[in-house]
Amino acid sequence: PSSLLDHPPSCRSINEFAPIIRCTQATVSVDNVLNLNAFDLRHHATQAPDFLDTSKKTVHDRSISSIGIDVPGEVDMTALQNWMNGILGEESENIYRMKGVLAVKGVPKKFVYQAVHMIFSSTFDAPWAEGEERVCKLTFIGKHLDKPALREGFMSCMATEENFQKRVAQLRFKLGDRVECRVGPDEWAPGTVTQHFWRDHRWPANVPSKPYQVLLDAKGEGHIFAPLDEDHVIRAYQGAGPNAAGPAVCTPAAAAEPQAAEGGAAAGGAAAECNAS
Repeated sequence: PSSLLDHPPSCRSINEFAPIIRCTQATVSVDNVLNLNAFDLRHHATQAPDFLDTSKKTVHDRSISSIGIDVPGEVDMTALQNWMNGILGEESENIYRMKGVLAVKGVPKKFVYQAVHMIFSSTFDAPWAEGEERVCKLTFIGKHLDKPALREGFMSCMATEENFQKRVAQLRFKLGDRVECRVGPDEWAPGTVTQHFWRDHRWPANVPSKPYQVLLDAKGEGHIFAPLDEDHVIRAYQGAGPNAAGPAVCTPAAAAEPQAAEGGAAAGGAAAECNAS
């Protein structure tokens, strides 16, 4: 893009000698970055006469630090996304850089991510080798980092039964609870909660699980899922009949939603797809 032409001057203010190589996601030939013999003391001394002046006072910002986390095990993708979104939304100004390679429960590939402030990118990269220990390694660099809070927050994302039960405890409805799911703009269908944090194995790995799977009362309607644990999507049973507000309305899934599995339609209005289980 033409806007790239605006960046070389700002890059030059950081290092006026370094060559500028335009690329996408740092994809360049190794010849451009290895065995360059780029540091030449004589050259630097000529260009910056005070380069070797040790009498100059330097100032270090002691509020800037880093934290590394290296733990065995796997993360729960939904919990990780919620935690990351919170960090990016609330602490992005203080977190200069974060990156990591994580093992995600149920995913054979390594989850690799990096971020600068609020700019975040991620991908599922090479698969874990047979016999390779599945671990999570991540690093934060920033200002005024609350290291204990970052570590505690990440550990709450680990895919353990204890963490899962803590997440379940935060939901409003228990297994077996009678509920009503919004299946149209003004239509609600009664049913029973059958599973917490349900997801279809055919969804892409980065699609989070849904708070509830619900078996509808109406014959032939099967299961749907509630994408949010909020009253405008799923509410406590109001005591009406099997079709509280008319028959369930099923329309093509919204583009932002994953394709529903068999028995996995979405509750919440127009963005619903019904498949009998």
